[in-house]
Amino acid sequence: MTVLPILATVSSISSLSLGSDVFKVRHFSSQRDSKNLTEMCKDVWNGTDYLPKVATLFESDPTCDFVIMEAEATGQMIAAGNRRNFDENGDTIWLEAIRVSDKFKGRGVATALMRELIERSRSNGAREVLACTVNDNLAMKKVFSRVQMNLVNKVQWLDFEKMKSLPGWAATDDGKAENILKALNVEHLVSEPAKLDTWVSVGSEDELESLLKVMTKHGGIGHLPGLGKLLWSSDDLRESIEKGMVRTLHRLKDSPPAVMALVKDSAIQSLRSKYVCSIAATSAHDFESALWEACSEEIKSSLGSSPAFTVAFDGCIPTDPGTLSAYLPVSNDNPFVIYRCQI
Repeated sequence: MTVLPILATVSSISSLSLGSDVFKVRHFSSQRDSKNLTEMCKDVWNGTDYLPKVATLFESDPTCDFVIMEAEATGQMIAAGNRRNFDENGDTIWLEAIRVSDKFKGRGVATALMRELIERSRSNGAREVLACTVNDNLAMKKVFSRVQMNLVNKVQWLDFEKMKSLPGWAATDDGKAENILKALNVEHLVSEPAKLDTWVSVGSEDELESLLKVMTKHGGIGHLPGLGKLLWSSDDLRESIEKGMVRTLHRLKDSPPAVMALVKDSAIQSLRSKYVCSIAATSAHDFESALWEACSEEIKSSLGSSPAFTVAFDGCIPTDPGTLSAYLPVSNDNPFVIYRCQI
């Protein structure tokens, strides 16, 4: 699956007005903007913001439109944001990495930038725009509401502070690390039937997309969940498919599918492993089975790195008491919530 470039039909510079102030939106330039971006993001996520570290990747990715918003009079950077083509037809756009300078928060900057990015997407012929934030980010959820984005689903993820405390898991800890089931001593919570399930490799992105589309009929997101995003076509995803680390549960044709994928995420800075185990499923059994498969010796040999990967999974997977997911250090009160705007 080839995702289309996003920049061909988009003007590189546009102007926005907020009251008497005029701002310019232009493409990010690493040579010109890196220092200011780092300064603007220094307190985000308690100083661990991934954006400055991946900004050059956004800049060079033809499927991305990574922009900064600056005061026209002074050239001061006040905001940044990225949008990317999510599929091969350009129908879906993913908005991410919306950042606003502390000095300009509360003035409608994020809303103005979001509207600009949505309008660019409309000009590209997109049919929908997706974005997400953590559940307790009330300010961003208000922005989504102002630009007519509606809540559609959520992605559960693990508490990084708790995961860093596990032996060998932190980026600075070179001790022996165990996979998540052993590290948390929860292997016994995987049922025997789940252990006996058979998983087979997904052969291509097209096959993966077909499986995920079927899952929407059973309440699933219809995409692979990631950390603060949904996964799209990428070199990292293709590498995982080639290595046999994207798998689906082998079962009867009419049964809901389940997908497990171990894919690198360069944004991870605080954990020793950059792999995320993404689980798209709709039942507690399938979640247990997927995590058991992800921790298998066969997968471990394919990782070629620390087995201490984190996990992101579809919010429709039950986290009821007694289920495996309920015993993981999941940020239950603060999942990533996904919003959609039809355009």
